[in-house]
Amino acid sequence: MRAVVVWGGCGTVGQRVRDAILEQDDMTVYGVVTRSAKESVLIPHAKGIRIFTTDAKEIPAFKELGIADIGTLDDLWRSRQQFDIIVDCTPEGEGAANVQRYYRPLGIPAILQGGEEHAAAEMSFNATVNFDDAKGKRVVRVVSCNTTGSLRVLHALDRAFGIRFASASIDRRGNDPHQSSKLPRGSISKPSLNSHHGPDIVTVMSHLSGRVKTKAKKSDKQEFHSHEWSVVLGRDVTREEALSVLRVAERVLLLSGRRQFEDDGKIRFWAKERFLRGDIYESIVWPEETVDIEDLEGRSVPRGPKVRFDMLVDQQCIVVPEIVDAIRAMLGMASREESILRTNRSLAIGTSRARDAPVTHGDYTVRASS
Repeated sequence: MRAVVVWGGCGTVGQRVRDAILEQDDMTVYGVVTRSAKESVLIPHAKGIRIFTTDAKEIPAFKELGIADIGTLDDLWRSRQQFDIIVDCTPEGEGAANVQRYYRPLGIPAILQGGEEHAAAEMSFNATVNFDDAKGKRVVRVVSCNTTGSLRVLHALDRAFGIRFASASIDRRGNDPHQSSKLPRGSISKPSLNSHHGPDIVTVMSHLSGRVKTKAKKSDKQEFHSHEWSVVLGRDVTREEALSVLRVAERVLLLSGRRQFEDDGKIRFWAKERFLRGDIYESIVWPEETVDIEDLEGRSVPRGPKVRFDMLVDQQCIVVPEIVDAIRAMLGMASREESILRTNRSLAIGTSRARDAPVTHGDYTVRASS
């Protein structure tokens, strides 16, 4: 089967979803839905992708941009048999409204973003944790960037050791790089205690209900969201045992804080030399040296029940591989293992693009630091 995909929105996530789908050998893009005639629509137009506007009054503006063959929503719905699924990358709240207004009445499978409420979809999704549950579902929500990053690491630790309790402090970047800052330079917002990230994790790992607590604040930092996690495990472990699990965890990257990776700006610089847009799809445990084992009193010990680590989340792209896998899961196109492998290979997740060959995370870190 070759999935034919429509996506909605030409923003930060939408443009990345487009390019990721075009990298898949079992998917193709039918069109994009957007409202306004902005410069961002010129890229899909140049790729031969049809543009559909939600506002017919905008058609003259599209034609001024040189897009003569502009369709409307009615045109898209009339061509319903030409595509299989919609990936809705519209702003928060619009996706849920689109489900009620269009997708459910027209019987169109749809993927929503993490800004929507869990109740807007039949399930919340993470490829590593609950891929198989999405088969045959009509509306699936891919959880937010911070929840995606957290789930990958927590799932790996939970499978290996069990989790009794987990808590995190999250420093959220206030805006994407191309946006004007919503905060005065150098400022931070009031912390949100019991932030939505804990309950959001539980929508995917339901057995952790009542055992995850998060707080979050926004700052005007330029690169990445940053996390500080403390996880009480089901048994005592050593630091090396914890590191061994994280090194092989799906879509988790360990980076040393030594040498060139001494700050997150240098991580971004390195990524821009290697990857399209400088995107890092993995959950980044950094610095690796922060991975530490403690007793229940918070004292560092050789063996203990608590692991602490710091993590970075690339807000703009981390959900993209999950969206690609959600398409395959919903349409029954591949097994979990096959889909993750195909997505990883196509997006060079856990690989060196320079040599186009699989490498271990450990080797990845050493080469990047040399």
